[in-house]
Amino acid sequence: DEVRHIDWRLTARLQRPIVRQFEAETSGDWFLMLDASSSMVAGGAARWHAAVMATSAMAYALLELGHRVALVAFAAEVLAECPPGRGTSHYPAMARMLRALAPAEHGATSNLAACARRIRGTASGFVVSDFLGPADLRPDLAALRERCVLLHALLVHDPRELRLDAPDAVELYDVETGHSAACDPGAAATQAAGVAHAAVLQRLRRFAALSGLAFSAWDVARPWQRALIDHLAGAR
Repeated sequence: DEVRHIDWRLTARLQRPIVRQFEAETSGDWFLMLDASSSMVAGGAARWHAAVMATSAMAYALLELGHRVALVAFAAEVLAECPPGRGTSHYPAMARMLRALAPAEHGATSNLAACARRIRGTASGFVVSDFLGPADLRPDLAALRERCVLLHALLVHDPRELRLDAPDAVELYDVETGHSAACDPGAAATQAAGVAHAAVLQRLRRFAALSGLAFSAWDVARPWQRALIDHLAGAR
């Protein structure tokens, strides 16, 4: 043991050598990535408000734990960015950015890979998105995974959006790409939507397991606190 680490006062009192041990605090860089594409506000603002709440909570928690945190909002490109900062005094800047964000109602596609070039060094990432995009944004996640020490992905969804309450045939419109398709609402359409959504979750979970990233899906009807706790517990 190092002589300079001896606690002389405690050694004299206890009449046996007492050596101080030091443990370095571990902290790192985190990039929070929030999907601000048009699909996040399609069908109502519940999904967007939930995503903002989850991102805000993660930012505060990571800053409280001593990490350096940056925040990026993306659609087809990076829309807004709060540079890395440390300490809870950095939180108001992030809160102001989140408060000012408003996804475009149509035309803003999802390009999560645009965030990859913002990540430098040994950093971890946390993505909050509906993952409605080409190939469920899995290629984008793969690009991020190569740059991140740890990567988390939280899918935000609202099951109410899988139901159509129209009595007659309707035309579905993709607010991101502008594509449209005819649909006959009813039990069959609702069931098909549920099957399609389940398939997206299955593909993302399989991809996450193979890629070594933490993934979970959050129904916005559940409290955000419970969703984040369950996600982090599963990541461990």
